[in-house]
Amino acid sequence: MQALARYIPSTYGTSAILHTPQQSLLSQKGTQQGDPLGRLPFYLVAKQLVLYIQAAFRPLINLWMADDGNAVTPIGIAQNLYEYIKSEGPPQGLRMKVTKTKV
Repeated sequence: MQALARYIPSTYGTSAILHTPQQSLLSQKGTQQGDPLGRLPFYLVAKQLVLYIQAAFRPLINLWMADDGNAVTPIGIAQNLYEYIKSEGPPQGLRMKVTKTKV
């Protein structure tokens, strides 16, 4: 894990330059710019959040595909889960897209 921690800043610390015959473009938006390992940093951070959610919010069916999470739980627990992710996600770099969120 420590080796990976050194790899991430050196890989994503600056924008990559894509050269074409017509122009050069900076790759500045997200980590998915053709990088097969681009989701790995997200998964490493999200894993801790997901493990905590699975343990703390019961009863819960909690399913994830990439960065899309789904939870099936009683409404009171769903509201607490929503508030938890909204408050605890951003300090870890995880931000909920509220326009796509349904409780």
